[in-house]
Amino acid sequence: MRAYSLAALLVALFGAPVFSMELVELKDGRLYEAEKVWVRGNKLHIQLHRPDGQSAMEFAVAAEKVVPEFVFYAWRDQIMPGDVQEMERLAKWSRRNGLFTHAWAMYKIAADSSSELRSKLPGLEQTMRDENAAWLFNEAWRQFQ
Repeated sequence: MRAYSLAALLVALFGAPVFSMELVELKDGRLYEAEKVWVRGNKLHIQLHRPDGQSAMEFAVAAEKVVPEFVFYAWRDQIMPGDVQEMERLAKWSRRNGLFTHAWAMYKIAADSSSELRSKLPGLEQTMRDENAAWLFNEAWRQFQ
């Protein structure tokens, strides 16, 4: 009898649908628990979780109003493997938003599919180090003021 109970419990636990939730943080501190997040143009689209499961609520927020890391991960997750152009766009966006480690990771992934980009990586690395130092200085100065 115990074996049947254990089997039923395991089926109930592992057979139930699992909802993947993503937390999205806006720069003003608001948090949203989202079922789905995607980037289109310069906006982050957020589909909220509805407890009834029947209806969906969706809205878009300008990407500059969202904490950059959230935009980065949503954008990165929708890029198709081998889409070097989109990876480079994301890397450039990341650099403009102070995410230099993320940008470098995207450039390295894109370089796996592009010999042209692969040959530019050493020079790009030094340029990005300089940009990172300048960005950190400017951000510290902004905070100081």
